[in-house]
Amino acid sequence: LSYASLADVEPTSGIYSGIFPALVYSLWGVSRQGAVGPMSIPALMSGVAIDEFLEHKYPGDADALSDLTLRTGALAIISLSVGLFVTLIGLLRLGFLLDFVSVPVLKGFTAAAC
Repeated sequence: LSYASLADVEPTSGIYSGIFPALVYSLWGVSRQGAVGPMSIPALMSGVAIDEFLEHKYPGDADALSDLTLRTGALAIISLSVGLFVTLIGLLRLGFLLDFVSVPVLKGFTAAAC
């Protein structure tokens, strides 16, 4: 519930964000030790992305930014887009591109995720 409040969406979205990733990963994940679930930094980043999306779609409408239904719909659009993008990267076998990212940058992302 707290992750949903960080993104300023409906509380049920926070509950679902803990259940569905684990179910999907249990079906298609490749690592038995993988830890999936909601984290605070992606929740904050999603909230900012939703704000920018709604400001672009409804310029000057302050009510749109506080409407939980619009925010939850925008979150669903962003989540599906990211999921499709990651699936496409996996199908095209583009994981080797991470070899070009330096180790300190990868460690920074890993440390921030914890």
